[in-house]
Amino acid sequence: MGRADLAVPQYEAALQINPKDFDAYNGLGVALNVTGQHKKAENRYLDGLELAPDQLPLRNNLALSLALGGNTQEAIGILKQIVADPAARPRHRLNLALVYGLAGQLEQAAAIAKRDLKPSQIKNNLAY
Repeated sequence: MGRADLAVPQYEAALQINPKDFDAYNGLGVALNVTGQHKKAENRYLDGLELAPDQLPLRNNLALSLALGGNTQEAIGILKQIVADPAARPRHRLNLALVYGLAGQLEQAAAIAKRDLKPSQIKNNLAY
């Protein structure tokens, strides 16, 4: 609904009921990122990862949060590990390409993206 500010207290309430719900930590992290609270979001993703260290959505969103907060190199490190995981999906590779682009590493971004995008799409993404 585009109201992340309203989602934050809902996720916090869910975690009061079930503090082991790693999906709620992920949702809370996303809502916090959308409201610009990247450090708080990172902490919620880390809380969820303590409960479920292998959860790709938590790891992926932690990396994106780090990138939004300006820590692109750490984000790239996490996303490279995710992309190497057999459960990785195209969106994970494209997130790595995105963060490479944010870091100014356009050749690496193009190399990763070419597995999932057409050359015209890669050119458009890099121009953006």
